[in-house]
Amino acid sequence: MTCKMNSMKHFFLSLLFAFLSECCLAQTTAESVTYWVNQSYLDCIDSGQSVCRCEEKNKFLICHLVSDSNRLLIHPSIYYSWEPVQLEIQKGKAHQYTVLPSPEREMGSGGRLLIQGSQLRFTVNNKTTLFTQGKFRRLERSLEIDMGRQLSIINCKPLQKYTLLACPNSSTVLLSQSELARLMARGEVSINCSDDYHYTELVVRGTSAQYFMDYRSDTIKLYRLPTRNRGEKVDKSALKDCQIYVKKYPN
Repeated sequence: MTCKMNSMKHFFLSLLFAFLSECCLAQTTAESVTYWVNQSYLDCIDSGQSVCRCEEKNKFLICHLVSDSNRLLIHPSIYYSWEPVQLEIQKGKAHQYTVLPSPEREMGSGGRLLIQGSQLRFTVNNKTTLFTQGKFRRLERSLEIDMGRQLSIINCKPLQKYTLLACPNSSTVLLSQSELARLMARGEVSINCSDDYHYTELVVRGTSAQYFMDYRSDTIKLYRLPTRNRGEKVDKSALKDCQIYVKKYPN
């Protein structure tokens, strides 16, 4: 009898824990959070270059200042590191921080942070990266994971500035601008550089929808992409369903 009561107790405690976890997650993800986004990276994707190319050009993409624990969290380019970067900082004069040396991150001499209004300047190894402040609706409990998701949504924004057309052999568009906007608002779409560094891909969360993006000077083609193995090359001639983003120019 005692064993049965203990089992029931554990069962209800498990249910209570699951319920509280969901409530806490809902409360957490309803919060807003401040991140700083690399301005050079923003300019790069806005110019119509691929996400892979822009990551290759920029080392640190988005960061978060955790002032109460003296840490700087950074989501880096996959060309620099697959792991989030965490640096220790010390508060200095008003709006200034010293970045402590981190030899394993090629920062043996440390660096400095300077906040000026909505801009943050991160200087290390005599190179300064300018970040622009933004407020985001938090999607993940982990800040490191959330920064990655936020960046993948930011990567979608330049597409809204293009005119959308169906490809000549396609009867309709694959992803309308209104649907893209809806998915972005819900945090359900992402554009990232593939883990083999070859392709920029668009993925809709919770579905099997995956698209390959082909960047040209004034256009971006979006192809429906079958699941591929890592390192496998995409044969564009075999991809039939596609749509074209055409860059808009001022009159």
